[in-house]
Amino acid sequence: MEAPALNGSKTTSRNGRKKKESGDDFHRKNINKYTNPIAKIFGHLRRIVGFLLLAANICCIVCTECIVTVQHLASNNKRTVEYYDCPETWIGIGNKCFYFSDDTRNWTSSQDYCASYEANLVHIETEKEMNFLKCLKGPFDHWIGLRREFSNHTWKWTHDSKLSIWFEIKGTGECAFLSDRGVSSGRIYAERRWICIKSKRINRC
Repeated sequence: MEAPALNGSKTTSRNGRKKKESGDDFHRKNINKYTNPIAKIFGHLRRIVGFLLLAANICCIVCTECIVTVQHLASNNKRTVEYYDCPETWIGIGNKCFYFSDDTRNWTSSQDYCASYEANLVHIETEKEMNFLKCLKGPFDHWIGLRREFSNHTWKWTHDSKLSIWFEIKGTGECAFLSDRGVSSGRIYAERRWICIKSKRINRC
C-alpha cells in the first residue's frame, strides 16, 4: 500500500505504471479546465470580428466605386438621367400628355388655354388615337386642333400644317370638333369642351 504523496501531489496508475504528479501540474490542469471554454469563445469572437472587418472593407470599396461612377455621370452631360411627366390633371400616354376640359369655350379661347401650357388643341394622327380620344372624352363634343379660314379652304392643323388629314370632316364650319360619330365642324364662336395635347416634359437629373 502506497503512502499518500506529500506537498499536494497525488499518485495515479495506468496499465500498471505509476506516475507522480506534482502540485503545480495538478493546479495547471484545473486552470485549463476553466480557461479552455473562455479561449474558445475568444477564438470565435476573433473570427467574427475578422469577418466583419472584411465585409466593411468590401462595402467601402463598392461605395467608393459608386461615388466615382455618379460623379462621372454628373460631369458628362451626354449621360444624364431623364424622366418625363405631365401637368397636374393631365393624362400621360406614351410620350404625350392630354387634357380633357370640364368647362366650355369657343375654339380660339380653347387654343389659348392649351397654349398657356405650351400645348395645342389635339391633333389626331391614327385611328387608334381617335378611338382613344372618343373613349376618354365621354358624351361631350370637344374642339380639336383643325381650322380653315372659309368653308371652301383647306383644313390645317394648328401645330403642323403639313400633317395629313386622313378622316372625313363633316359640316360647313371653320373649326373642327370630335363627337361620338367622328369629326365634324362648327362655328368658331360656338362653345364646346376641348382637348389639349403636348409632349411630356423632359426632366434631367
